[in-house]
Amino acid sequence: MKFESRTLDVGYPIYGAGFISDAMLAVAGGGGEGAHGIPNKLSAVTIDFSADEPLKVQSEVKLSDEEDSAMSLAAGGDTVLLGVNQSSKSITRGENKHVRMYSYTKDQWVFGLALQVSESKDSSEYQKHTVVSLDGVYAAICMSDESGIVTFLKSTERGFTKTYEYKAESDVKDISFGPDGKSVAIVTSKTLTIVAASIGKPTFKLENFGKDSLTKVRFIDDEMLLVGASAKNNGGVLLFQISIPQESVLRRLVVSKKVRGLTSMAVSLDEGLVAFSGSDSSVFLLDVTTLRTIHLFKTVHAFAITKVVFSPSGQYLASTSAANTI
Repeated sequence: MKFESRTLDVGYPIYGAGFISDAMLAVAGGGGEGAHGIPNKLSAVTIDFSADEPLKVQSEVKLSDEEDSAMSLAAGGDTVLLGVNQSSKSITRGENKHVRMYSYTKDQWVFGLALQVSESKDSSEYQKHTVVSLDGVYAAICMSDESGIVTFLKSTERGFTKTYEYKAESDVKDISFGPDGKSVAIVTSKTLTIVAASIGKPTFKLENFGKDSLTKVRFIDDEMLLVGASAKNNGGVLLFQISIPQESVLRRLVVSKKVRGLTSMAVSLDEGLVAFSGSDSSVFLLDVTTLRTIHLFKTVHAFAITKVVFSPSGQYLASTSAANTI
């Protein structure tokens, strides 16, 4: 299998990414509150490997320097949700509209809404996880406070509104919507739970993972999941293949004994591929059924990889980094 790659430096650390379409990637991040010379931005990047500029910033929104940078991003069609804290002073007053919605229309970003979910007055807490269903009907967010609370949102004519909360047993490591847009997988270090987005209630739970530490989760289809983990005794990184109907682990495979942790994971349902980034800035590409490693991309970025994400068709795999690069 032949691969081509291109790199773009956007001028700010990237903490969130998601495809708006097959040829358009949304990224966001920045230097945070009061950062000197490092902007906070949301960017739309076009992808065309046949063009003189294969990766090009098509449109940008400069976010306030008096607020935090976007720390998470999820795209559902042309709608993007960001996790952006207001200023520290606002947060200490109990004001923090940290859920931001933008849409990408006619080659420009259009602001939709700002919504407050967290009541915390601690400015060090931020919106760590943001996910949106494929149809854009539901969203789920989780803060960095290790409370285990996942908040569900539902799309309305005016944007998104809060519906339910689900409390996990401990700190939430990752969240993922299923292809049907109705089921949400949530992992803590020791448990996998599936929650119905429409009612906020668990429908499935699995805990028999031994001493391995769960970190990432993605649906393969409506009945199968992949869970990424750090192996016990510093034994590398591994994947669990899990059947929902059978309520069991079908397979446990150590993918690499050298890599110590996973920083992001993505699945392409159309192409049958799974990708994950390692703590060593490598990216692994595997067959989603056999879990056979197809290719290992070594040292993709100069600094930590923050996100790997497939385009809707699976044609492109994008990785982003705190080193400002796509």
